[in-house]
Amino acid sequence: NAWGGNGILQIGDGRTTTNQYCGSSAEIVGHEVSHNVISATSNLEYLNESGAINEALADLYGMAMTANRTTDDWANDIIGDDAGWNLRDMVNPANLGQPDRYSNYVVTGGDSGGVHTNSGIVNKAHALMVKGGTFNGVTVPRIGLERTEAMVWAATRLEVYDETASMEQFANGV
Repeated sequence: NAWGGNGILQIGDGRTTTNQYCGSSAEIVGHEVSHNVISATSNLEYLNESGAINEALADLYGMAMTANRTTDDWANDIIGDDAGWNLRDMVNPANLGQPDRYSNYVVTGGDSGGVHTNSGIVNKAHALMVKGGTFNGVTVPRIGLERTEAMVWAATRLEVYDETASMEQFANGV
């Protein structure tokens, strides 16, 4: 129970389900602060595909808060685990109920069109960029966290996609 956007940051106590304070997670706080940055730059609409991209960008930047800069990688692959929460698995989104490819995109009227669920598709792409690997028959070379962040940030800052960007438009922009 944390929220960020429109210049506001709200961090609740999170004790209702995990008995862990989400404000103790650098990843979660970084994620929520990132929503404000996204709002001030690309201003991605928080709905459907553009909303899922918004969530995935916040996940990428949140994970950067606990990154190991020596190895140019995330400290781990789970967002929120630094406070006892397993919110999203960046490498294997399906482990936590998210799709990892567009063909598994979830169409729903809830959660602003599935923004938290479908962010797994973009998170998987980010993980392949950071770590490299073979997925769905395609081998992606590792470029590391620093270059991934720089590429994604440049696309966000330069607004190479509009507020209602599809995942395809985002991928082409990055």
